[in-house]
Amino acid sequence: MKIKYYAFIALLLFVVSLSESAAKQPIKKDSIKINSFILKYELYEFSLNLILIDTIHNTRIENKINDFNGILDMSDELHDFDVIKQPNGFILKYIEQYIGYSYATSFHVFKQYNNQFYYSKVYYAADGRNSSLLTGNIVAPKIIFQEYAPKDDINGGSLLEYHVGYQDYEEEHYEEPEPILPNYEKKISKFSALKQKDSLKVYCDYFILDRWLSQSYGIPENKVSINNIAYYLGKGSLYHESIYILEKLLQHYPNRTVAYINLGDAYWGVEDKEKASQAYKKYIELMKSNGKEHKIPNRIWDKMKND
Repeated sequence: MKIKYYAFIALLLFVVSLSESAAKQPIKKDSIKINSFILKYELYEFSLNLILIDTIHNTRIENKINDFNGILDMSDELHDFDVIKQPNGFILKYIEQYIGYSYATSFHVFKQYNNQFYYSKVYYAADGRNSSLLTGNIVAPKIIFQEYAPKDDINGGSLLEYHVGYQDYEEEHYEEPEPILPNYEKKISKFSALKQKDSLKVYCDYFILDRWLSQSYGIPENKVSINNIAYYLGKGSLYHESIYILEKLLQHYPNRTVAYINLGDAYWGVEDKEKASQAYKKYIELMKSNGKEHKIPNRIWDKMKND
């Protein structure tokens, strides 16, 4: 009997040790490369380990997050988590599920400034059977990576708030797709003219541009509005976002003349004179081929003199 008893105890201890070992294993892990940095993450049941590695200076910063209370709204645990790569940054995406097929998703946007990453923008999306809500705002002041904690603080409201209603077969309803492109263009034009740079930043983060414009580039009647949006972003000094849009547009319309002058201006704004010169040269070439050389602005010739 003693042998059986000790064997049972040994088996029980073994099972417990296996359970503890399993609990220490991440539910999900992955890594992405952003310029000269590598971001690794390890998601556990109630915690998240973020590791940022600078491959040039051989440094490593670790941020251990031990709870998600700052982002959980309707439930007590995360449904899923992911990291989305962006130009010069990344997004931490937290997904919470509640009441059947309803989801709440938090998008925490980090941007690179020199050799540091900062939590700079926050978006919150609630998607249900009959409606969808998207809000967003600037995080002020920006929070350095190692001091980041997941919170959905929309400081005093939101700069972006967009609500979509879907059909309900039993009640009155309204339907509206993602923002109609001309309406989106008008907003961007207004923010640019009024120099409302924070609003521009929130409405034109890469995340929003992908969400609202990704299906629009290949539609011929949209090319004017998309080019205009890029122009307004350039006027608002959001040069990288302007470049992002114009390069996608030119993939579909490689002879879109006006897009090249806007692209050249955007590259000039980020002080990439070589790429600016390439864009201006293509613009001049297309203007000449269309018999419009006399309409080329003098500022373009002035910039090309030093090329």
